[in-house]
Amino acid sequence: MFDWLKKHKKAQVDAPQATPQQAQGQDSSAHLHINFNPSLVERLKSEHQLLLSIYTDILAAVGAKNYPLISEKLNDFGINLKAHLLTEHIELYIYLEYILSTDKKTFEYMHELRMEMDDISSEVIGFLHSYKTNPVNDNNVDAFKQQFEKIGHILSERIEREEKTLYILYTSVS
Repeated sequence: MFDWLKKHKKAQVDAPQATPQQAQGQDSSAHLHINFNPSLVERLKSEHQLLLSIYTDILAAVGAKNYPLISEKLNDFGINLKAHLLTEHIELYIYLEYILSTDKKTFEYMHELRMEMDDISSEVIGFLHSYKTNPVNDNNVDAFKQQFEKIGHILSERIEREEKTLYILYTSVS
């Protein structure tokens, strides 16, 4: 399930060994060192393109009423979306939180974007789960299409916002 982790370069998070005082809870001054990943933004943009491609494939399968293909592509979409979100959380947001910890205003902006994405991802994953347990068929295809197009609109707006602000923020603070 996590084979994709082997394919991607992980963000490096190095924590120093705890001193005896820290281990006993007397000193909480341990610092994390998080490295900038120069290929992260391009990889995330590439993942966006893959997600949009799968989204388009799903819409085409809906138009053809190819229900097995819809299920297969929804599964692909879910797997790739979860992998993308995990990469963003581990490599992007943790780095930004670390780097922006002394810039309250920018930190709050980045944190708002992160909370917004958490809300969007919960909605999308819930949607995918509902159609995994109740696959698309002749009885629900119209409702599915309407909901899926709404999700596509929300995701495309979010992708644009990430690429125009969040990713630029990441590269500018490196």
